[in-house]
Amino acid sequence: MGATRPGAAAITIADPTSPARRQSDAHATRSESSTAEAVRRAHFGLVSHVAARATQAPVAAFALMAGDRVSVMDALGLPEDKDLAFVRPRYAALVRAVADRGELLACERGDDHPAVAGLPADPAGPIGGFLGVPFSAAESGIRGCVVVADAVPRRWTDADRDVLRHIAHATTIAIAHVEEIELRQEIELSLRDSEERLRTLLDATTDLVLSLDARGRVLYANRAWRDTLGHVGVDVSRLGVVDIVAPDRAAAFAAVVDAARGTGEPMDVETVFRHAGGRRVVVSGRLQRHEASAGAPTVQGVFRDVTAQRQTLAERERLAATLEATTDIVAVMDVNGLVSWLNDAGRRLVGRAGQGEVVEVPLSLLHPPAAFRHAMEVSLPEAIEGGVWSGESVVRDADGNEIPVSQVIIAHQSHRGGVWFLSSIMRDISAQKELDRMKSEFVATVSHELRTPLTSIRGALGLVHGGATGPLPPKAAELLAIALGNTDRLTRLVNDLLDLNKIEAGAFELRLESLVPRELIEGAVTGIEPLLIASSLSIDVRPSAGALIRADRDRMLQVLTNLLSNAVKYSPPGGALVVRAVDVKSGVRIEVEDHGPGIKPSHIGRLFQRFQQVGPEASRKPGTGLGLAIARSIVELHGGRIGVESSPGVRTVFWVELPAVPVAAVAT
Repeated sequence: MGATRPGAAAITIADPTSPARRQSDAHATRSESSTAEAVRRAHFGLVSHVAARATQAPVAAFALMAGDRVSVMDALGLPEDKDLAFVRPRYAALVRAVADRGELLACERGDDHPAVAGLPADPAGPIGGFLGVPFSAAESGIRGCVVVADAVPRRWTDADRDVLRHIAHATTIAIAHVEEIELRQEIELSLRDSEERLRTLLDATTDLVLSLDARGRVLYANRAWRDTLGHVGVDVSRLGVVDIVAPDRAAAFAAVVDAARGTGEPMDVETVFRHAGGRRVVVSGRLQRHEASAGAPTVQGVFRDVTAQRQTLAERERLAATLEATTDIVAVMDVNGLVSWLNDAGRRLVGRAGQGEVVEVPLSLLHPPAAFRHAMEVSLPEAIEGGVWSGESVVRDADGNEIPVSQVIIAHQSHRGGVWFLSSIMRDISAQKELDRMKSEFVATVSHELRTPLTSIRGALGLVHGGATGPLPPKAAELLAIALGNTDRLTRLVNDLLDLNKIEAGAFELRLESLVPRELIEGAVTGIEPLLIASSLSIDVRPSAGALIRADRDRMLQVLTNLLSNAVKYSPPGGALVVRAVDVKSGVRIEVEDHGPGIKPSHIGRLFQRFQQVGPEASRKPGTGLGLAIARSIVELHGGRIGVESSPGVRTVFWVELPAVPVAAVAT
């Protein structure tokens, strides 16, 4: 039998009856456990030499169990074959028997043990005495054995058994020591890996993470904290509370940090961090004590930048305060008319003053039945479709009194599309309505009182001017003509005032009939022929419209005469006017075009208001300033529209669009 040298390479012994026996030598070597490698590196190969010398045995081995395999760490008196199971199967079977049984095995003749039954005889000769003692490390579950053998039969003494037990016990202690060292190294490596993973995770979050020591110095700050506060590439360990918190908040923040460290309870906090550039960053978060494995406990905080949210909240609070203070009624509602918010004026209206914000009030509580129906059928649908609706309505207070209001409803769009909510502003116009009523009564009274004497004055002046009292001197005739002109102007003003009063009172009656646009235009042109002649103006009439309109002939002549008179008034002498009538999608469009000075865009919005005359020539052109306001009212009463397009210095076009008569109505 040849002896192997101390520290020989480990030999893997497979179960001779298992398929592992047929595995290659290379595979057997690769399956060696990491623990076996550690043991081999620790020179546990000396164990076999000590065992052989102590028992005076020519053969000794030290082995570790690795799953269903036995790794022989060192063998003395056995060949150096890498797979003992192939060349010495009986020795391999006896070694496994010791390890598997977990108890001392002593044989006078190893060849007689049941474990080797059926195996071929050992090529080196018979196996005599065999003694094996198992060992195990309870902490790790590592198992193994120390064995000795002889070539001749041998009775093992108690001393042999005891010395082998001591060697096995010492081996167990040594393995535990090696394992403890390995475990500590693994723990340290694991801690380093865990810390690295934690830092990576914390750097990936958008929250601001901060760790402070007992003195309030920064131990750690994640990437979001450094980026948000402008400390990129800076050694944050030099920073303290006074460096990272706004001066007016530093003392309070330090007190919360101390409280969190002292009580161990989580502390919610909102404070203001100071950006490296001086900017204030409002944060909200939580502080909590962390027990360090060594040294004083630290305080860790997780914060969120709420600067934008706080600014938005402050703006909303200012807006809410403004809306609460206004005397107008402000409401927020959904598309179904369910009111979710009312300001103080609105709450007082419905008898809920002092009850805080109103939630889910039906719109019917604000309006009487007729106004509520109009809101649901007209106002809200138009606002939802067009974005805004404005007009007049009526609200009802807690006592049942009805109050006229001017109202604007605005549809607020959602970023996902569609209407998010509606807001409504209503203003009490009771006083304005009363003033309008008084004004209308005054205008009606004055107009009627003026009309009779004006008629008499006009008649008398006309008689005198016509020669009823004899020839007049030229100067007297000139003065009389001026008086007649001003009397006519006053008469028109009175008539215009009466028309406006009727329109506002809803007493303006229309006598509708089907009219041909061409005939209507020709009638209006005939009426202003004296003005055209006096101003040396020509007129081009182009009535190409084929549709009929349903209108009040006299009132539409009044509208067209006003537009033509204005065109004459502002056209240069010798110029030309153009009148068109064309079919359009909405009906018939009548246009009056002149080539006067035009109208500035900034003046167009005032054109159709009462008592308004605009443009550089307005002060020198006589007129009441009511004609276009009356024209607009008349056109709108017909269901039409009126407007103007002007290019200053080039041309101005006033237009009227009226609905066409349906074909069926024309046929009948």
